[in-house]
Amino acid sequence: MGFALGPPFHFGVEGPGGWWILDEPELHFGQNVLVPDLAGWRRERMPDPPREHIVSIVPDWICEVTSPSIEAFQRQDDQWRLNIYGDDAIVRIAPFEAIEINLTLFWGPLPT
Repeated sequence: MGFALGPPFHFGVEGPGGWWILDEPELHFGQNVLVPDLAGWRRERMPDPPREHIVSIVPDWICEVTSPSIEAFQRQDDQWRLNIYGDDAIVRIAPFEAIEINLTLFWGPLPT
C-alpha cells in the first residue's frame, strides 16, 4: 500500500503531494504505543517528517492491511471512521481519492 500512496502523496509524483506516509511508525500517546502498518499526516499539521520512528502527533490516516482486505481509518472531527475494502476492489480510499488503487495487485494473481 505504501508503494501505491508514496509517489503521488508523499513525494508528489503524478499526484497532489501534501502528506507524510510512513510504514510501521511507532505512535506514542502517553503509555499507549501503537504500530499501524501505515500512517499518514497532512504536512499542514506536521510540516517536517519525523527524525526517528517514534511519533507522538496523532496521524490523519491509519491503514491496517488485514489480508485479504484493507482497513483504512480516517480521522474526522476528532473521531476515527473505519472503511473496509475487499481483495478484488478497485478503490479510491479517503482521503486519497485522487488515485485509484487496484487491490488485486496486492492479493490477486500478478499481471502477466
